[in-house]
Amino acid sequence: MASNGDLFVRLGEVQIQRNEWSAATTALQSALRKGGLKDTGNAQLLLGIAQFNQKNYGAAQESFTRARNFEKHRKMADGYLQLIKVQTG
Repeated sequence: MASNGDLFVRLGEVQIQRNEWSAATTALQSALRKGGLKDTGNAQLLLGIAQFNQKNYGAAQESFTRARNFEKHRKMADGYLQLIKVQTG
């Protein structure tokens, strides 16, 4: 078994590609709990995307806010945060 959560991130990526939002959320939460990730910001961003697509805007906002702490993911996270503002009026 892997010593870090990167396999869970990969699983979450595949589930997002298949529009399996709930399963992706579970996998990505497991990845973040396990830790030791190569790219924690990516995991946070993907988690936010899965939550956003389940219309769980509060949780998605938290995930995107954490993702924006990583320069590599800030622009996309900010884009989703703007979408949440539009969706929630």
